[in-house]
Amino acid sequence: MKVLGRRFLAGFLALSLVFGGKPAVNSEVKAFGSSSSQTSGSGSTIKTVILSALGSVLAGVAPYILKGIKETIEDLVAKSKSKKEVEKYSGFRKTSEIVSRLQDICDDKSTVRIYGQKKAKKQMFDALSSVAARVDDLKRGKYDEKDMRGNIVYLIGPSGTGKTKMCYAIADAFLRHPEKTCIFCHSESITSEAELGTQLFKTVLTKDIGEKRQRNWFTGSDGLIPKDEESPLLKHLLQWYESVVIIDEYDKMKQKSAKPGSTMTIQGVTIPNPNAATSVSSVDNSADEIFRSIASTGKYKFMNKEIDCSRTLFLITTNETKEELEANFGISGTKGGGAQRLSIVEFEYLSKEACRSIVDDMLENLTESLTNADGPYRLVEVVFDEKTRDLMAEYMFNEKVTQGRTKNKFEDEIRGLMARYMGKDYDKKIEIIFSKNSETDEYEFSRKQIK
Repeated sequence: MKVLGRRFLAGFLALSLVFGGKPAVNSEVKAFGSSSSQTSGSGSTIKTVILSALGSVLAGVAPYILKGIKETIEDLVAKSKSKKEVEKYSGFRKTSEIVSRLQDICDDKSTVRIYGQKKAKKQMFDALSSVAARVDDLKRGKYDEKDMRGNIVYLIGPSGTGKTKMCYAIADAFLRHPEKTCIFCHSESITSEAELGTQLFKTVLTKDIGEKRQRNWFTGSDGLIPKDEESPLLKHLLQWYESVVIIDEYDKMKQKSAKPGSTMTIQGVTIPNPNAATSVSSVDNSADEIFRSIASTGKYKFMNKEIDCSRTLFLITTNETKEELEANFGISGTKGGGAQRLSIVEFEYLSKEACRSIVDDMLENLTESLTNADGPYRLVEVVFDEKTRDLMAEYMFNEKVTQGRTKNKFEDEIRGLMARYMGKDYDKKIEIIFSKNSETDEYEFSRKQIK
């Protein structure tokens, strides 16, 4: 209706200028060039004045109307481009291809390798192949609306065991263009200024500079105008109908987000709520309410909108236990989004064999970097003997808090050790040793030259 109104106004302006201007000229000719009566002349003069005034008004508003028409055209062009982009990039792969790629993850043939975790891989394959088939039926109109549900997969277990890496592998298996149609939400993006459900699925508060930028002494806003914008996740859901959403470290998000009633917002400024109860929950479960709705119907409501997530795959990593999830979602009922509508993939601590595989792959990549003839180190050869490799794997296995992430610590320490001799080791053979320092009782890396 807005576009049609602007077009009507533009058409009216054009017709007024074309047909409204000519009678004014003709009437003036008749008034001064013929012997018509005084009444007729007066009428022509009045008509001329009215048309002239109308022309002046229209001439004044014409730039604004043309500007509105231009903005409308630009908006239509932008929407057309966005639609073409969505058609070009969105969508899952064929179901048979998805299943094949999921099997590659289980067989350690995918580009993103998951070490060990045989139980988790089997659970992942069963859950995700079912999701692929369900979405395929939905697209072909062969799915009963009464059985509609969301596609939510929880990856639970200790840190550093491969949960996030598996999420990336799954996204690559499902999506034709994961770089376009996968969104990654990390706990670092969550603040304590709003409930988690709002930050993830609804709107986020932003501030814009006002035209005059006059300081408001009451709020101290310095001309910053608060406004609500759709959250990145909500924008993603509205743009990409078939997509993957990765929510990483969900348990940390629930701890970091606002405690209900602990703060209040006045004109965009968040301040402590003096009336809030002192004993508030240590976690925010507001997003769980939305996940329950999605799990139950494939949709959730926001204001007057119903957000369709029936073809969206949610992958959620958390350190919560299966028992905690079941208690939170409930284990019965068909309308409550109970735990029976979730898929849970359980990760275990890495075995020593898995840790050794991680160490070997890391050292292979590191050796390639250290011996690169065009790199900063330019070594002829780097040696890590079996004793060093086994000890590194055992150290990683015993680091229950980080496990697989310990490889980042190893790599940083080795690079730091070699950086001290950068420029002096060109064309040399170096052995790197991992051992316990007898004085500090700490494990560390050392090196020696091989002649």
